[in-house]
This record gives sequence, structure tokens and C-alpha cells, in this order.
Amino acid sequence: MLRTIAILALGGSATLALLPFGIGVAQTSRTVTITVIDSAGRPVPNAAVCAGSSTSARGDLGSGRTDASGRATFAVASPAPPASGMGSPIGTPILFTANSAGAGAAQSTPTLAVTLRLASGGPRCPEASAVIAAPGQIAPPIAPGSLPVRPGLPTPIVLNLGKRCFGAAGANCGDNDGEMGTCANGECKINRGSWEHDECCFANPTGGVCDDKPWEVITAQGIGQPAQICTAAFNLALGRLNGPYTWKRRVDFSARNNTGRVVHADYCAPRDALVPVGEDRFCCSRTTRAPNAGDMARFALGSAGHVGALPPPRVCT
Repeated sequence: MLRTIAILALGGSATLALLPFGIGVAQTSRTVTITVIDSAGRPVPNAAVCAGSSTSARGDLGSGRTDASGRATFAVASPAPPASGMGSPIGTPILFTANSAGAGAAQSTPTLAVTLRLASGGPRCPEASAVIAAPGQIAPPIAPGSLPVRPGLPTPIVLNLGKRCFGAAGANCGDNDGEMGTCANGECKINRGSWEHDECCFANPTGGVCDDKPWEVITAQGIGQPAQICTAAFNLALGRLNGPYTWKRRVDFSARNNTGRVVHADYCAPRDALVPVGEDRFCCSRTTRAPNAGDMARFALGSAGHVGALPPPRVCT
């Protein structure tokens, strides 16, 4: 049985989906919430959390870090009973381990919620597990391309006919049934996330929100391989969509791109567009200037009161 890991990115919490797959086995999922507290009962943010199949294999199912509330959510796939087709909320026990600043805790449980109270010298997630530094983000334990290939299965032939509106936020131009997009009347919304997500999906067609699965758009979760490596770019595109770091361009809806690289001249940020510090390359001129008072007013208006949460602006020249 193979396991793949998918990223959930709603609400900014640290979330990990553990999805075991087997031929002919119906799958449902149960959500396990891990709360990490210190010896005084206070939530511990940015604690390393890992899920394992045994004490000798801590973290083999995946790992991440707690959010600001000391929580991490694990969506665990489990076989559904064949008669009812409904999955049980209680499944195989999973060993959850957490650690922070020399203190650790662990508990093996099949239930939907577990609280880990850290104690000095307690167990730790292995250094080799796929824990990354940023809270709320998850790294899969299985590297892209490392999964074994079952022999005897035909290799599909995929024709690269290119994508329309390649670089804009959404699928193609969003003008076909079932597509979601931001393009209308010959104009599209573009930002760094949409740009990088399209390029990532070209290289990884089954990455996060790349494979036309509508539930991935809602939850930024998928079951393809490689393991949702484009989800971060999708979340960046979505997070910036209605903010000051998204610009509009007139786009030829009939033009197709089969190169896998966004055409810079067609999708770059025009003169006076706002971009974060360090993102000059997305400007048509590839250069920026410092913002003046009017630029800062536009930035504040576009940020909808979240100025402090955004990187400082530069202005395309």
C-alpha cells in the first residue's frame, strides 16, 4: 500500500492529509486535531509535530508545525466499510509526537483529537522527518518522483496543446464550463502566485490545484502525485488576488502557450503597478522605484486594513 501526502491550506493552520491508497478500496477521511501545550497548559506555537506508524518510525506518515494556537490538523484517509460506504471516525491508532525547546510528548490514538503536554526530555520527532521551519506549512515525507511505479500499467500519452491565459489567475481564461478564472472581457488578473502556479503546474500536471479537481480549489487539497508541490503558489495567488499586489492586463484569449514559461511581455506588471520588495522581475521594465505618498495611499487602500501583514511595496517604472 502506498501513501501520499496532500496539503490543506484553509485558515492558515498547520494541516496534513495522510492518504493511503489501495486498489479497489473505498476511501473516506477522518480529521484528527493535535493540540500541543506546555507544562502550564499554554498552547505552544511552531512546535514540531509528526505522525508515525510506530515508536521506531516516528514521522513516517508526515510532519509539520503547529499554528499560532498550538494546533495541527491531520486528515487521515481510511477504508470505508463495504456495506454502508461510510467511513468510521475511529480508525487505526497513529503515534503523534510533538516537541519544542527540549520538551516533548507522544501519544498513540485512534481518536479524532489528542492533546500533547510537553515535558522536559520527552520524545522528539526525528531530525530526518519532513518538518520545515514555517508554521502552518507541511512537507511530505515522500519526495516527488520517488514513488515506485507498478509494472504492467500502460503509459498514457499526453498531447501538449498549450494553455490559454497562461500566467493569469485561474484555469485557462475561465471562460469554459467547469473552469474557474479571473479573466473577462479580454482582461485578466495576474500576480506572482498565478504566474508561478501556472509554470509549476506545467512541470507537475498533478500538483496542487493543477488537475481540474474542483475540491482542490476549495481546500487546496489533492490526491495526485507528485505530492501537491504547486499548492504554495496557488495559495499565494489566492491570497493576493484582491490585494494591491495583483495587476490587470489585456490578454489574447485565443493565444496558447505550450512552452511552460509565462510570456513576460504579455503578463508583466505595467508601469506604476505595485509589487513587493524583491519582485522587480515581474515588472515590464524589470525595475522599480520607491513609493511616494500617492503610491502609499493606493497600497493602504488596496490592502483593506492589512498593511502590516504585507511586505513593503515598490513601484514598477
